This record gives sequence, structure tokens and C-alpha cells, in this order.
Amino acid sequence: MGNIIHSLLPEISITITLFLILINSLIDHKHFSKTNSMLIIFGIFISIFFLADQSGSIYYMNGALVNNEFTKAVKILILASSLVSICFISKKNDGLYSKIIGEYSLLLVMSMLGALITISAREFFTLILGLELMSIPIYLMTAMGPKGNIAVEGATKLFFFGTLSTVLIIFSAVLNFGMTNSTLISFDNSLSSDVLSILSFFFFFLSICFKTGLIPMHFWLSDTYQSAPSNILPYLSTIPKIAVISLLISLVSTENLYDNIPYLKNIIIIFSLSSIIYGSILTLKQKNLFRLLAYSGIPHAGMMILFSILDMQISYSFILIYFTFYIFSNLCLYSSISNFNKNQFEFYVEDLKGLYKDSPFLSIIITISVLSLAGVPLTAGFWGKFNIVILIYQGYGIFYSSIILIGAAIGFFYYLKLIRYIFSDKNINSLDKFDIEPEQKLILSICITIILLIGLNPNLINILSRF
Repeated sequence: MGNIIHSLLPEISITITLFLILINSLIDHKHFSKTNSMLIIFGIFISIFFLADQSGSIYYMNGALVNNEFTKAVKILILASSLVSICFISKKNDGLYSKIIGEYSLLLVMSMLGALITISAREFFTLILGLELMSIPIYLMTAMGPKGNIAVEGATKLFFFGTLSTVLIIFSAVLNFGMTNSTLISFDNSLSSDVLSILSFFFFFLSICFKTGLIPMHFWLSDTYQSAPSNILPYLSTIPKIAVISLLISLVSTENLYDNIPYLKNIIIIFSLSSIIYGSILTLKQKNLFRLLAYSGIPHAGMMILFSILDMQISYSFILIYFTFYIFSNLCLYSSISNFNKNQFEFYVEDLKGLYKDSPFLSIIITISVLSLAGVPLTAGFWGKFNIVILIYQGYGIFYSSIILIGAAIGFFYYLKLIRYIFSDKNINSLDKFDIEPEQKLILSICITIILLIGLNPNLINILSRF
């Protein structure tokens, strides 16, 4: 019993924080916003402390949950980045936020708790609980966008595809139960036919594709990113995606699934490589900034999924590098853009023209973030993409690694287009001048420093893995 409580302490601390925020929302006082922020910050730091105190690998709750070094590192990364996301959501110049601050805080912490459960889940009902706890708050926050009718439409599409992905998980659970007489997640059973194992894994993987926006389950991306409040996009674009991808990587690495059923590896390769190429081409055609950023996440999801077909012992540090650069690059990019007082449906790439004249600081932040996402040397993104290319080349030959390089080259072009507009002459209808709070400047500077430090010395990621 003691081991179970100790293993659940990070989740318990976030749950207590959730109830404290709920209680605070029932009390009418002038320090409501500051109290919420303090509760969230304190709860996250306590959760990280409990995670750092854990060691080794342990299955608990009758095998429904697991804690190991990988889940520990990813949870710490998610908690730290969630804290950064929450800091940007509370920016003072957002009048909408001031009216629904209690709902925002409650929903974000609830979604964060779902992400932690999802990462550790090893049983279908526990996984569904974690996914729904992570996803439902996002549906509600998406509907809180500045344009009510459009925001509800975007949230409805996200809810529909999210529900469909849950149904696919249930299909997978039914097939898995038919093979194993257990609800524990296991796609490898020598007593059952390969067909049932493949179908169970295929439904499970399709659900992962919906959650991460892989081709061809990407239909919800553009509408959701355009209609959702811009200040929740730093969270929406990173945390749910990293949570479900780390779940997949952890599952297949512990089961040695591909040794007995090699067909499953082909399923992942097809979806991943098609997402890298077609997602890059699809992004190249976008003129609206938020649609471009929404679709630009597809190739990255495809690359991160490829880590699930590699040996975890070899690729462990490389996975953390990719997760870290992707999270902090997107945090900086979306958080910077959320400062612009411009309608998301009318925010075109060309509107970035002359940004360096209005805000040299934001221009530098966005440029470094974009260069990292493009995989330019001296940024963390270079090592993230370089490592996956080398690992795929060593394991699967030059053909697959060449496809990744082609996708990265296309991505470099549309990311470079953003930088070109930022440092070109200003249009008469481009962005107006705006102010950035000192606290946000400090947080952005810290995130950019992390990106550059890992770019200069990728071995620094071992600090996270030994935390």
C-alpha cells in the first residue's frame, strides 16, 4: 500500500491542487487570480519534487499503471512546460481571460492530470480515463475562443474526432480482451492469431493518430487552432501530443512487440513517413499563419512516432532531446504570437512583415523558435532531427532516412518564409505596436536559452534523464 501511495504522489498532489482551485473559485475575493496562480505553481513544484524522489521501475494498481525512468522524465518535462503555458494564459491584456480565470485554471490542471495518467497507463480503462481527463477540458477551453459561434464549431469538430478516437480505443480493448481475457494493454499474445493482434494494435494506433493529428486524421487541426483562444495554443500544441506519443513509445519498448509481429512496424512506418511528406507539402500551401502552424506539427508528430520503432536503450536520450526542443520551441512561438492583437482567421503570414521594427525582442524569440523547429544547427531542433535521421539510417537504410530529409527540407522552406517576412519592410496593414509584460520576457528568454544551450551541448539533456 505504501509503494502505491508513493508512486501516486505526483498525481495526488495535482489532484489536491485541482480541488483547492475549485474551492478558491467559490470564494469571492480580490486576490482570486493571484491565489489561483500560486496554487498551480506550488502544486506543480510539489509534483515535480515527488517525481524526482522516485527511482527504478514499478508496476502498481495491479499493473494498471507504471513508473519508470522514461515516464518520470516525460512527466517532469510536461509539468515544467505546463507551468510555462499557464503563465502565458494569465496575460493581463486578455479581457476574456479575466472573466473566466477560474474555469481556465481548473480545466488546465485537470487536463494536466489526465496527461500524467495517460503516460503511465498500462490498462485500457485507466488509459481511457487518462485520455478523457486530458481531452475534455481541451474541448471546453477551445469553445471559449474570442468568436463564440466559430469557437464552438471548432470545439465540436475536436470533440467529434476525440470521441471517435476513444471509440477506437474501446474496439482495441475488446479485441485485446478476446485474446488475453484481461484489460491490461498487451498486443502480443502467442496463443492468439496474428490477425487479432494486428487489428487490436491498428485500432489503438489509429486513436494515437487522431490525438497527434497524423495523416489522414488531421482534419480537426486547422479549425481548432484558428478558433481556440490563442493563449491556450502553447499547451494545446504540445502537451497532449507528447503524452500520447510517449505512451506509444513506452508500450512497444516494454513488450518487444515487433520481434513477434513485424507487420506492426510497417503500419507505423507508413503513417509516419506519409505524415512527414504530405504534412510538409500541406503546410507549404498555407497562407493563414495559424493554419500553417497547425499543419506544421504533422511532420514533427510523424518524426516523433518513428522513435517507437527504435531500440529504447539506444534512443532514450534522443527522444528526450526531440520532446524538449519541440515543446519549448512551440511554447516560445505560440506564446509570442498570442501577444498580437489580431484575429486568428485574418492573421496571414504576410502580416508578420516588419515585425522587427515593432518588437525586436519578439522577432528574435520567434526567429530562434522557428530555426529550431526547422532543425538549423546551433539550436536544439538540429540535434532532434539529426538524431532521428541517423538512427533510422542505421536501422532501416537510406530510403527511409531520405524521406525524412526531404520532409525536413520542405519544412525548412516554409519556416524560412516566416523569418523572411519578419525582417522585411513593414506593410501598411501589418501588426500594430504592442507591449509585452516583463514577466513574459523573462520566461521567453529562459525557454530560448534552453533551446540554444541544448543546441550547443545536447548532452545537457542527461540532466533531465538523471533528475
